[in-house]
Amino acid sequence: MKKHPVVRSQTKPNQPKPPVPRQQVPLAASGQFAAAIIRRMIHIVLLTGLVMALFCACSTVPCTSEKEAAVQSKEPLTWYRFDAAQPMHGFCEEQVFGKKQWVAEPSNFLFSLTTLFLGLFAVLRARRTTMAFQFVFSFLAAYGAFSAVYHVTIYNGIYRMMDVALTFVQSFTIVMLIHSLYLYRLKVSDTDEEKKRYRYLTNLCTVLFTLYPGIVHVTGESSANPWVAWLTFDLLWILIATLLILIWKRRKKWPGATGDETAFKLVWSIIATCVIAYTGWCLDKFLCSCQTPWPAWLHLHGIWHLFMGLCFYLMINLSRFLNAHEYGYRPVLQHFPQKGKIRIPFVEWE
Repeated sequence: MKKHPVVRSQTKPNQPKPPVPRQQVPLAASGQFAAAIIRRMIHIVLLTGLVMALFCACSTVPCTSEKEAAVQSKEPLTWYRFDAAQPMHGFCEEQVFGKKQWVAEPSNFLFSLTTLFLGLFAVLRARRTTMAFQFVFSFLAAYGAFSAVYHVTIYNGIYRMMDVALTFVQSFTIVMLIHSLYLYRLKVSDTDEEKKRYRYLTNLCTVLFTLYPGIVHVTGESSANPWVAWLTFDLLWILIATLLILIWKRRKKWPGATGDETAFKLVWSIIATCVIAYTGWCLDKFLCSCQTPWPAWLHLHGIWHLFMGLCFYLMINLSRFLNAHEYGYRPVLQHFPQKGKIRIPFVEWE
């Protein structure tokens, strides 16, 4: 009988097997779940807003403005009492439609949930990221959570938690924008003296804006005059707008930006959302009364929460785009869902 030759394996017995290549989930498939959640969230907010508008229209609670409530109440507002009403008679929604039993201001509560959703969405979506961005996205989610709970209770203590989270998010986004410009200067500056000067200025700004949330909260919120805290928070948006415009002017020569000028358009989206948020807040705060209840019908304080949360969300993503090359990644601006009139931008690192 003819014997067939034995074919021996070319690999040695103790030689380890080559690693199996890891398959990556396509970006389109990974975004389908997020897109479905976004569409469902938008439908829930719109439907609930319509239901609340019809419910409030049938409400027979007499309208009471904030000034009238302050005159009627003989008990002064204790600034360090946790369960004290802040403001004394709620916002325009409560003044016009009355305080509800389980949720004091249902419309403002629902709009606050959008900021919580944006923060959690970014934390879960940011697969390739650093701890700093995860931390700031988590603070944004915390601001949304405190805002939602605050409009359930209108408690002074919850208001202070919300205020601390908001000032921290504003402070950290300013620091990130300043550091982005500093990294740009390191790439384009020719002399070591100029680099050293920008490094000292960046370190000083980092220290100052780390101290800012605690100082402003104690000094501003401890004062009976609300303008002390308002002006401190509001005036910093002039600095933010200046930093954003400086970034926009350098868009064509930004190192590591892959020539994608589309992401730099986030600068104008940030400015637009900030203007819309402040417009809604001012109209709700200063024009609402029993004679002019239309700000409550338009849910303008809820618009403040929606667009202010979106403003910070876009700023954090812009910082991710500007700093990705420092960690060896390529920034890519994506949208979820990929098609549709309402899409949420997100900067992915590849």
